[in-house]
Formats: sequence, C-alpha cells, structure tokens
Amino acid sequence: MFVYLFETWLVKPEHENRHNKIWEQCVNYMNCVPELFQGIKSMKLYKKLPGEGFATYIQMVEFNNLDEKVN
Repeated sequence: MFVYLFETWLVKPEHENRHNKIWEQCVNYMNCVPELFQGIKSMKLYKKLPGEGFATYIQMVEFNNLDEKVN
C-alpha cells in the first residue's frame, strides 16, 4: 500500500526567488545525502499560478508504506 504526503504553502511574490533558492538547496541536500531519504519513492512540487497575490505550492511525497514515512 502506497502512502502519500501532501503539503501546501503560500509564498508572497516578493519572497518567491528566495523560496526557489531554498527549495533548490533542499533538493541538492537530498541528493547529496540519499541515505537520509531512502523511504521516499518519489517527490513532486507543483505550483499554482497566483490569483490572489500569492503563489500556492503543493508538494507530494510518495512512500512505499507507512513504516517508511514514519522512519
């Protein structure tokens, strides 16, 4: 049974460049230390275009089972 984790957050337009740099650093860290993230089967980031002055981000992380999510 697959387990999915969904996270959403808003980013103000004036902070979007900083957000993108932090996200890139996070992904680079995950690639440099893969043993810390072995339970992750896949991860995707979606962006909804701003309609109210904020960009909405949705992160979807897939795990093979609940044990891999918890550990």
